Amino acid sequence: MRSNCSQRRTFWRLLSSASATETDSEIMLDDARRLIAQGDLTRARRLLEPLLETDTGNAELVQLLGLLEQRGDAQDKAIPLLQRSVELEPGNAVYQNNLGHSFRMSGDLPAARACFDRAIAIKPGFALALLNLGIVLHDLGHFADALDALEQAVRHNPKMAGAMHYLGLAQAALADPAAARVWFETALSVQPAIVESHMELALLEAADDNLHGALARLKQAVGVRADFYPAWRLMAELHVDARDNAAAEQCLLQAQTLRPDDPDILGALGDVLLRQGRYEEALNCFDRTLKLDPAQIRAHGFRADCLERLHRLDEAHTTIEEALALDPDHPELLAHQAGLAQRSGDDAQARGILESLSSRNGLYDDLKLSIHQQLGIVLDRLDDNEAAFTHFEAANEVGKRIARHVDPNGMFGPTWVDMISAWVSETDWAREPPDLAPQARTHAFLVGFPRSGTTLLGQILSAHSAVTTADEQPLLQPFLNRFARDRAGLDSLENATREIFDRERNAYDAALLRYDPGATASVVSVDKMPLYSSVMGPIRFLFPESRFIVVVRDPRDACLSCFMQNFQPNPAMARFLELETTVAYYQQIMDLVIRYLEAFPEQIHLVRYEDVVSDLQATATKTLEHLGLGWEEGINEYHEQAREGVITTPSYRQVTQPLYSHAAGRWTRYRPQLEPFLERLQPYAERFGYE
Repeated sequence: MRSNCSQRRTFWRLLSSASATETDSEIMLDDARRLIAQGDLTRARRLLEPLLETDTGNAELVQLLGLLEQRGDAQDKAIPLLQRSVELEPGNAVYQNNLGHSFRMSGDLPAARACFDRAIAIKPGFALALLNLGIVLHDLGHFADALDALEQAVRHNPKMAGAMHYLGLAQAALADPAAARVWFETALSVQPAIVESHMELALLEAADDNLHGALARLKQAVGVRADFYPAWRLMAELHVDARDNAAAEQCLLQAQTLRPDDPDILGALGDVLLRQGRYEEALNCFDRTLKLDPAQIRAHGFRADCLERLHRLDEAHTTIEEALALDPDHPELLAHQAGLAQRSGDDAQARGILESLSSRNGLYDDLKLSIHQQLGIVLDRLDDNEAAFTHFEAANEVGKRIARHVDPNGMFGPTWVDMISAWVSETDWAREPPDLAPQARTHAFLVGFPRSGTTLLGQILSAHSAVTTADEQPLLQPFLNRFARDRAGLDSLENATREIFDRERNAYDAALLRYDPGATASVVSVDKMPLYSSVMGPIRFLFPESRFIVVVRDPRDACLSCFMQNFQPNPAMARFLELETTVAYYQQIMDLVIRYLEAFPEQIHLVRYEDVVSDLQATATKTLEHLGLGWEEGINEYHEQAREGVITTPSYRQVTQPLYSHAAGRWTRYRPQLEPFLERLQPYAERFGYE
């Protein structure tokens, strides 16, 4: 992740060239020197070449012509000219230094080192040559020797920020991050515009797992130089690590303005879009990536993932087969192949691939987690319960590392839920709502504990001609950020004016229509977001006439299913990495749901997942009646419509199939693992009608 050699070379070149012209101004022709400093190499060449025709032995002219070629990055032309000037004037330390610079630029580090040694021998204490020698020693891996040369450079020139920067690099290479940090900070105190020092400090913060500090450093870097590509690229990586995909996307879009046709950027952007469920956009990125660089193996795998999510299974299979022909043993491709086999019902093939992958070393965490989780699902389907549970545990151990940056006190986390619960208990739900402007459609919110069947019911409702469904879109998030993030915001709801509520309602409707322009023709909009089960109270303030549909499932099955899934980590989903915290979070959420059921029962319709599976028409009819709608023929074929849409939740494979019941009662096969928690879940099982 460190700055690459070309970036450091550019940095060194700027320091070297500027200092060289200042150090040896007595040997440079004024006009040529001025033009070279301005970067006007063409005019400088016109000035110097005629002079050289009449004075071939003038070391000054030969030197300047060599510097012209050096500045133009034509080292093959610069080196002979600079060597000639050294031959004409072997005792000139600056000439030796400049020749060493060109050797280094050409990659001949031993020759460069010899030149810098000669320059220092001629002129002891020559700070620029000491800096350059230190850089070469660093690049050769002689870090202790580099430290000695660079420290001498700083002693002779206490304002030499470049030497301080490379001292930081050498200390980092010698595994002394504290000393490295001091030198990078010192370099920036002397020359704040050294973006490379900001970059290295960001890397040190990231190595300490301080993503916030690393991102702050990178923002400083792009504040100094908005076109500093490496900072945008690293910021995107860190935002992905923090699971802030929207922020990662913005950084990658900025990086793309700097390198529009970089396949690495396009591939990374596709990955971030894929994580956000924007499969068509992601697929376009991967297609462009592979057009530019067909050897990008991971892009083939991600492309297949997009195609599978879009239910284009034949194309997904073809993509994986073609990619495996390029790299038959690539673990990501094999994992994708296993996923396709699993979806096709070939559990034996999927198991064989995944078991082989699960024992490999050196896989990155996201891939490890996916392999263990997929293998657990396959083994569960094969009724190998003990082995399945072992792999779910292994997946969640990896998940804990991935989720380490998640703030447990963030929105929807346990502390926040406690705050919401206290507010609900203290709020007068019998008070009359404000007189608000009428809405164009009925707003309904489909909620429930995760893995309780909200995706299935959402797809069933969306098959109705009068319903538009938003599938886990952050349409309500701006309102929640303003009014439900803390207790002060919640309390302000009771005194909010009609103007405030009308503004928020209009903003929500605008977001809905941006997501689905066809919603203008709908009678009911259904906003499906399981986690909104905790914010039915704030939503009721915003939409007093709203309808809520709460999907419940046998609490033992719900908790087990959450433990088995691979969720994008956030303060809520991070609770599902252990059964203990899963059950505790279930208790929190369902206690809050019960309070809501007591506070405004006429607005909440409770649906049991098992009833949807056992009697779809009767259950859906009652649900539609709650929304003021009736049954329509064709709802039974909801899964056909689901195949034509995009589903971003872990249930996307299941809801494209006809109803099945094998997931109901799964918990009984894992009774030994659930035994410590059954007593805590029993009251909820009884409350919702489970034995």
